[in-house]
Amino acid sequence: MSPVARAGGGAAGARLGVSERAVLTLVLVHSVAIPRAEGLLPEDSWLSPHPTPVDELRRHTQLPIGELEAALRVLRHAGLLGQVKAGEEAGGYVPGPQFHRLTPAARRRLQEELILAAGPNTPLATAVRARRSAH
Repeated sequence: MSPVARAGGGAAGARLGVSERAVLTLVLVHSVAIPRAEGLLPEDSWLSPHPTPVDELRRHTQLPIGELEAALRVLRHAGLLGQVKAGEEAGGYVPGPQFHRLTPAARRRLQEELILAAGPNTPLATAVRARRSAH
């Protein structure tokens, strides 16, 4: 099971389904991994002032809108996502309070999973896979 699934499963008290894991991964990539890669977030923080708009989620998922909304609801109730408003804009979703409970080792594994999800063919992803295969 991936660290994303482990983080979600422990926080929610039950394992997340495929839809919930997919939506959670999208939010983490757009709210944390991309801003971190651009130097906008510290390396070990899961607080993000960069919400992922619902329109962005719709563009990057094949889930029907009802399934996407249901997954967002489950993730919010589990504390894995928070919903924020951005003034007059629609706002979006950011990592929830459960991410503050991760151990340093879990945060590192999750960061590696985000690297692999966001850029599987990048040199950084290659380095992650090489380090894992050496262990």
